[in-house]
Amino acid sequence: MHEEENGPVVPDISDLIVSNIFSISDNDGNVDGLQIIFRDGTSLVCTVWTDWTVALKRESTSQIPDYFWPPSDYVHQDIGITIPEEGTAVKLDHLEADVHGSLIGLQIHGPGFAVTVASEGGEMQMTVSLP
Repeated sequence: MHEEENGPVVPDISDLIVSNIFSISDNDGNVDGLQIIFRDGTSLVCTVWTDWTVALKRESTSQIPDYFWPPSDYVHQDIGITIPEEGTAVKLDHLEADVHGSLIGLQIHGPGFAVTVASEGGEMQMTVSLP
């Protein structure tokens, strides 16, 4: 799911317009995922899998996926990124792979912001950069 012979596989989101970006946080405030919500109602979820890789999964909804269990323990958390009402395009960039070619880090760029997601010791690390 995460790799191919030429390195990590990432979904093509170049033609999608983003309407919001949230972290997915547990009741203790720990960030366990990042969800990019598109204007068409779908989303892209970034999280760290049990094999310590960064997983990117397209979802058919903007709801928090049920693999964040139990659902009642997870919420969308604002991360300080303002998306214009008409939405914006984003780009996946600076992919980082481990020695096996599995995805362990990436950056998401949009106008005026960047979000870095990485797996460090099997835990999700996220940094938001704003102007």
